[in-house]
Amino acid sequence: MSIAHGLPSTARAKVKRTLTVAWVISAAVVGAGALSLTLLGDEIGQRLLTHGPWLALALVVPLSFMAEYVDSSLGMGYGTTLTPMLLLLGFPSKVVVPAVLVQELISGSLNAASHHAFGNVDMRLRGRALRLALLLGICGLVGGLATSSLAARLPEKPAKLVTGLIVLSMGPLVWAAARFRQSLSWWRAGVLGLVAAGNKGFMGGGYGPIITAGQVVAGVAPREAVAITSLSEVFTCVGGLVGYFAAGTALNWPFVAGLVAGGSVAAIFGAATVRVLDQNKLRTGMVIGCLYLGLLTILKALR
Repeated sequence: MSIAHGLPSTARAKVKRTLTVAWVISAAVVGAGALSLTLLGDEIGQRLLTHGPWLALALVVPLSFMAEYVDSSLGMGYGTTLTPMLLLLGFPSKVVVPAVLVQELISGSLNAASHHAFGNVDMRLRGRALRLALLLGICGLVGGLATSSLAARLPEKPAKLVTGLIVLSMGPLVWAAARFRQSLSWWRAGVLGLVAAGNKGFMGGGYGPIITAGQVVAGVAPREAVAITSLSEVFTCVGGLVGYFAAGTALNWPFVAGLVAGGSVAAIFGAATVRVLDQNKLRTGMVIGCLYLGLLTILKALR
C-alpha cells in the first residue's frame, strides 16, 4: 500500500514533488537556523525556559515536526539533528535529551504501526522483522540505561562537545553503509544495538544512523530497516529515560509537550512518504547534515 496508490501518474508525480519540496525546506530551515544561532548567540532557549516556558512551544513544535518528518522517512535524523539544534538554541542538555527520548518513545510506536499499515514492513508475530526489532530494542534498552546515567552526571560543556563528535561521526558511517554489505547475523545485530544505544542514551540521537545503516549493510531492505529502527528505538528510549530518572533528572513538561505535538503528527505522515521519496538522495542529505551540525555543535562547545 502506498500514499499514492490508485492515483493517476500525474497525481503521483505531484505528491512526490510536494513531499520532496517539503523535506528540502525542512532541511534548509534547520541548517540556516543552526548557523545563525552559532554565529549570533544561543540564549534564546534558556530565556524561554526561565521567563515563559510555554512560549517554547512556538519554537520547538515546528522544529520537532521537521526533524521527525526526516527521521520517519529515513529511519534516522530526529535526535541526531534536533538535539544539537536545541543545544545551539541554549536549552540545557538535561532538559533536551530526556524530552527527546519521551517524544521518540511515542513517535517510534506510532511510526512503526504506520509502516506496518502502509505495507513497508511485515510486523506480524514470529516474523523476522519483529524479532529483529525486539533484539535491537532489548540491547538498546541496556545500552541506553548505562550511558544516560553517565550523561546525566556530566557538566554541560563536555556533554555538548561529545555530542558534536558523535554527530560528526555519523556522516561517514551513513556514507560507508551504502557501499559495504555483509550477511545479517543475530550477534552482529546485538552488538549494533548496544553501540547505537550508547549514542542514544548519551545525546538523545545517533541511534537511527547506526541501526538503519547497519541493517542495510547487513542486507535488510531499506524500507524494512526504517520501520524496524522505529520500533527498536522505543525500547532504547525507555532505557535512557530510566537512567535519567535514576540520576534525579526531572522532565520539563512544556518542553516535552512541544516536542511530542510536532513529532507525533510527522511520525504518522512520514511513514506514508517512504514509497515516494528518493531514499538515496535523502541519505546523502543526512550525511551532509550530520557533518554540518556536528561541526557547529563542536564549535559552540569550544567557544
